[in-house]
Amino acid sequence: MDGWRAIAVVAVLLDHARPFGSLTVQHHLQRNGAEGVWLFFAISGFLICSRMLDEEWAYGRASLRNFYIRRAFRILPAALTYLLVIAFLGVLHIIPFDLSSWMAAVFFYRNYWHYFFGATAASWFTGHFWSLSVEEHFYLLLPSVVIFFPRFRRQILLCLTGVSLGWLAFFLLVPSAKILPFFWEQRTEFCIGGLLIPAIFAMSLRSASTKKTAVRYLSPWVLCVIVLFVTFYDHEGSAPYLLRIVLAKAIFNPLLLLSTVLHPQHVVTRLLETAPLKFVGRISYSLYLWQTLFLTRTFEYPGAIHLLQRSTTVGLVCTFACAITSYYLIEMPLIRVGRRLLVVRKELSPAERPGLDV
Repeated sequence: MDGWRAIAVVAVLLDHARPFGSLTVQHHLQRNGAEGVWLFFAISGFLICSRMLDEEWAYGRASLRNFYIRRAFRILPAALTYLLVIAFLGVLHIIPFDLSSWMAAVFFYRNYWHYFFGATAASWFTGHFWSLSVEEHFYLLLPSVVIFFPRFRRQILLCLTGVSLGWLAFFLLVPSAKILPFFWEQRTEFCIGGLLIPAIFAMSLRSASTKKTAVRYLSPWVLCVIVLFVTFYDHEGSAPYLLRIVLAKAIFNPLLLLSTVLHPQHVVTRLLETAPLKFVGRISYSLYLWQTLFLTRTFEYPGAIHLLQRSTTVGLVCTFACAITSYYLIEMPLIRVGRRLLVVRKELSPAERPGLDV
């Protein structure tokens, strides 16, 4: 999945950097930075659920403690480091600083803060934590369903997805929603389907017959065309259109990912496995964290950061430098620490392992 992570984070970087002069190109990049986030959602939903099911198959039950240890040591060290740097720069008055939006990022309710208070210059540096907040909420939801409701977990996730999409349809289509509030699409209950649907797909692929059918009908080329059409098709921003787009992103993005997973020798898959894409994919989380500090052309800032944001090239170089430093000095060492804290369990024998059809 590193290749897909690279594509997702590059979409976000191009959105914020705006390196092209054409207004038409910039318009598409601005819209499609969010597509990169939805692609991250699809990757997380599929991988997190697949790994929990693999653990259950190997050990008889997924460990809730191990799950949260892995997630905490994977997500929190780099995120908290970034937030501390933001606070330090704010205290020095190098960048604007808003304590309430910063606290919302620390405690992962930034997507709701955004909805109620909108965007300001001071809140720009934590704005991207809206997607991390959604993912953290997903981490609370999925393990509880997978571990505590093993017989009905797929049905429960389907019901939750239906409730989310139904509430979104009501919100978008009722007459009072003709003027949409700021950042409505960042609320967890509206975009959680982007994580739940790929998790449902991961469960469905445990069935040998379903996997065989998916291998036969999921063509990477066809799904690439569909996703590109959904991504770049222009619109007037009407509520019915927005609902269709959310449905398309939640469904076709994970299908595209699955098509490459199921066809490892396909040319699209081989392109995703190239060394540059895999490297960018590995540091994609840190890239996502640090890019807002240097790609800030939307607002005017005083001081040193203002000088950096005048040059897209300098901003991108600084973003990659911070991301690489964060990956090797913070992410990887703390991930290794987390692994040492995991509960060691004995694997089941082949005769004790449950069937794969969940």
